[in-house]
Amino acid sequence: MKPLIFFLYSLIGVFMISMSGCYRTYEAVKLNVDTLPSLQTFTDQFKVYLKNDNILIYKNGFTRNDNALKGYYEAYNYNGTLLKVDSTIFLDSISAITQYTETTSGGMYFASAMNLFFGVPLTFLAIYCLACPKCCFGSCPTIYIPSDLY
Repeated sequence: MKPLIFFLYSLIGVFMISMSGCYRTYEAVKLNVDTLPSLQTFTDQFKVYLKNDNILIYKNGFTRNDNALKGYYEAYNYNGTLLKVDSTIFLDSISAITQYTETTSGGMYFASAMNLFFGVPLTFLAIYCLACPKCCFGSCPTIYIPSDLY
């Protein structure tokens, strides 16, 4: 019973490690503050860089009004210290805005599926072959001597 439990725990561990490489990829796109349409709501995640070197994180997007961005944000300084949580920032204090869009391709999902189906069995096979090389590769090299040389 104990070898079966060890095998199951090992299988779960290898599965968790193999799935840790499955992640989404994002690309930062710089937005021009002047070209953002007024009275429109943006729902993606944004970073707003201010002229005083602070960074605002909009996790749920914002709405652009005539001269301000309205939405829940967290303000951080250059050291990463949380300064305040607020909801309005004026456009004249903004130096740049970056939007993070997901760029995960279909190939990434295919590779994750292949990793799931083949990664776990190949890991166990590799561990088995490292523990017992003769079991996997035999007694290599095998040398055959012609019988007339005896």
